[in-house]
Amino acid sequence: MSPDDACRVSTAERDGRLVVCLTGELDVAVAGEVERAVNAAVAAAAAVVVDLDGLTFLDSAGVRVLDHLLGACYERGVPVRVVATPGSPAAFTLRVCAFPDHVMCASTDEALADLP
Repeated sequence: MSPDDACRVSTAERDGRLVVCLTGELDVAVAGEVERAVNAAVAAAAAVVVDLDGLTFLDSAGVRVLDHLLGACYERGVPVRVVATPGSPAAFTLRVCAFPDHVMCASTDEALADLP
């Protein structure tokens, strides 16, 4: 992986909810850094959407980052949804890992509509 391919984290607010977009490759080489950035971004959020459609690669270390995020949000009572368009690299990996279906959405709009 080149430095240009490394996962990048960006955030935006939509409809009073935090949307966290991950782009690039989320793998073991950058998982710790990405997890710290995502945790800092969602620390004060009331609801979170994590958009994975910009990922070109997601490995088990990246799945662990998402699992930790879901656990932290649940502990704080913060609803969270994960966007992975069917057929995308992230959707494939999450399906193989049996990621919880109830948090998965096919688009950001769907995720925002699904949040309480």
